[in-house]
Amino acid sequence: MRHQTKLVLSPHVYGHGDQAYMSAADFPNNMPAIWDTHWGRVPEQTGTPVWVGEWGGVWVDAEWRGNLIASTQSWQHQLQDYLKQKGIGFFCAPPIHTCSPCLLTVCMPPKRHKSI
Repeated sequence: MRHQTKLVLSPHVYGHGDQAYMSAADFPNNMPAIWDTHWGRVPEQTGTPVWVGEWGGVWVDAEWRGNLIASTQSWQHQLQDYLKQKGIGFFCAPPIHTCSPCLLTVCMPPKRHKSI
């Protein structure tokens, strides 16, 4: 890249999955160290800014394709606190469908849309 100053790392971060650290006894308090390892130290180590382009999870327990997906509220709060503490920007808009609520649903419940 000719102009490194125009480079931004934009990870997409989600609070559901089967990674071992998500079922650790100290979850979600263990997540800041995980995020530091994955992308949180990039600004300090390289000078490249980080802007989380997408993040979220399931706000309440939900069933999807016959599987129970547990709520990720505590993970989402932990990530929000981490991003604020690190000064990392993020994008979060109201959800467009009920499968991917956003932290903003606390203040603004999602509208129910029919699947296309």
